[in-house]
Amino acid sequence: MGIDEQDKANLMQSLEQQPVEKKQTFFGPKQKQGPDPAVMKMASDMNDLARRLRMLEERYINFRKKNQVTEQDMVSAHKNLNKEVKTAMSDLSELRKGINELENTMKLVLSELQNCARKEDLLVLQKYINMWEPMHFVTEDEVKKMVMANNSRKV
Repeated sequence: MGIDEQDKANLMQSLEQQPVEKKQTFFGPKQKQGPDPAVMKMASDMNDLARRLRMLEERYINFRKKNQVTEQDMVSAHKNLNKEVKTAMSDLSELRKGINELENTMKLVLSELQNCARKEDLLVLQKYINMWEPMHFVTEDEVKKMVMANNSRKV
């Protein structure tokens, strides 16, 4: 992706191997020292671009790592959320069953209460019992004794 150290070394070596220009001056030929400034600027620009490219590559790699961590967190959160939803659905199902059982029990109690006597009915029965005074009733044996005693008097 980027310019590696080998490419840099090759570039610098080619710059050093450039032919030295010889110029003629009044006092003899003058040799130019070092590479051309334009070539040096180009090499500096290439090094700067290589450095920038490495920085961008590192940023891209860091971004991918962060994105991967975020995706893993989202998958984990999704799994946890699914577990919570399943638990809530299970709890809701149990609550519905409990409510149905409670409704059935209440219906049974209501049907049993409908078969019981009401307060007004009991008050009517109490009035009749008080009016008849069952404590003053005679038993069958007492009636037989009274009949025999009455028959023996007549005889």
